[in-house]
Amino acid sequence: MAADSANGRDGKFRAFLQARRMSYVLEVPVEQTVTDIDGRRRVDTLIGRAPAEAWHRVSCGLGVRGQRVYGVGHAAQFR
Repeated sequence: MAADSANGRDGKFRAFLQARRMSYVLEVPVEQTVTDIDGRRRVDTLIGRAPAEAWHRVSCGLGVRGQRVYGVGHAAQFR
């Protein structure tokens, strides 16, 4: 499942996906808090902890202002 930040902010939606053991990718704002193995953290704190090799630049095609390039990081969460 992939969803934008409107769904990424919705804790009930994430709980729905997790209860069904579905893999998902959700956009979330940096001030969003999420649960990691050490407790609840802001997303920007977790981003700062990620090693450089966890990040990749990807293009989503041309937009009105040119190429839309995003930094994408990967993190796995297991329960």
